[in-house]
Amino acid sequence: MEPRHPLFGQLDLTPAQSDKLKGVLADRMTAFQGAMQEMFANGGVNGFDPAAFQQIGDKVEAQFADKIKAAVGADNAQQIQAYDAELRQSFQGGGGFGGGGGFGPPAN
Repeated sequence: MEPRHPLFGQLDLTPAQSDKLKGVLADRMTAFQGAMQEMFANGGVNGFDPAAFQQIGDKVEAQFADKIKAAVGADNAQQIQAYDAELRQSFQGGGGFGGGGGFGPPAN
């Protein structure tokens, strides 16, 4: 599956920036999945811990923030970061992505 951020159509990216961003997002997803697998391997299977999920998301986000900025520039990176933060927050507060218990982008 090719990684594609929901903001791709709204960002002003050159084809080269788009390709770089796809690579960085794929690496970020792999890092996040690895961190989640580690959490579950260390006893996280007994229940979902929202605080641990937030910590994992924050850690992975911090690891890739500079890479995203280098790939797409500061303005585009800021839009991605704001969207991702809102998405994580809606998951925390609403029982699922989108704030309504399901999967989808946050409601505006």
